[in-house]
Amino acid sequence: MKRLSSRSLQQLCRSLARTCRQTQIHEKFQLDQLEPYCVKWDKIRAWRFSSWKRTLHIHLVNLDRCPERVTEFCDLNRYLTSVSRFPAIDGRTLDLDSLVRRGLVTKDILTMCTVGAVGNAMSNLTLWEAGIARNQVVTICEDDAVFNYGFEACAEKVMKRLPNDWDIIYWGFNFDMFVVYDILPGVSPSIAIFNQEQMRARIKEFQTQTIFPQPFKTVWAFGPCCYSISPKGAKVIKSKILPLRPRVIPFPEAKGVPPYSPAWRTVGLDNFINAIHREISSFVCIPPLVVSKNEPGKSTIQDR
Repeated sequence: MKRLSSRSLQQLCRSLARTCRQTQIHEKFQLDQLEPYCVKWDKIRAWRFSSWKRTLHIHLVNLDRCPERVTEFCDLNRYLTSVSRFPAIDGRTLDLDSLVRRGLVTKDILTMCTVGAVGNAMSNLTLWEAGIARNQVVTICEDDAVFNYGFEACAEKVMKRLPNDWDIIYWGFNFDMFVVYDILPGVSPSIAIFNQEQMRARIKEFQTQTIFPQPFKTVWAFGPCCYSISPKGAKVIKSKILPLRPRVIPFPEAKGVPPYSPAWRTVGLDNFINAIHREISSFVCIPPLVVSKNEPGKSTIQDR
């Protein structure tokens, strides 16, 4: 990919800064922050992002072809104080052979995953690499995420309760499926189900509600719309799930809840991680501090 000239980068900086002011995304754009976006994504290790000094700086993953989703995100989450947009990797433009050579996926990955799901996974992996390079926690969210007004204060408190060796914590998840977590570690897990239609109709109530969340050990969760991952966690999870490949994961505990399936296919990054939750120090925030309307008709992950 061709580098932009210094003048072009300066023009892009000014354009993004104007967008920042208009949409309430609070980021100071500098040349050294933007340059990595103008080169191949696997050079992200050179990324210098001053805002990463904040543990809960949020990286909003969004495709260039979906600017309306950023506008909606900003309208709903204008109170967040530290957000930057990460240009998502578009699965439609990926070179699958290159990913296979790099050991990121197997050549049969598209027998289970859509190209949109592969692109989404590569976007997240890119940010993980940046976190490893900076030795800093990375907080990532999808562009349909809706945050509780108390997210920043509550999340900071929750993170202080995590063990020193934590790998990943989910701040939110899809409401159309169940979540399994250890409510009594070593004694019994808990399976929680939700009402997605009611949640969609009461987004404002969710945002304004006072929440007292706690971290619980994750056993299984679908569609994390926002999560934080530690540098250690990024390394460990990468080592366990790469290359991404078609798998069917047994999960007998799920036989008692809809859709009553004792096994699940690896159709997205969430299920690749679901396969290893018992092996890593993973947590889920209960109640969630972030939700998603999870509208399949608007999903870019479903792109084939």
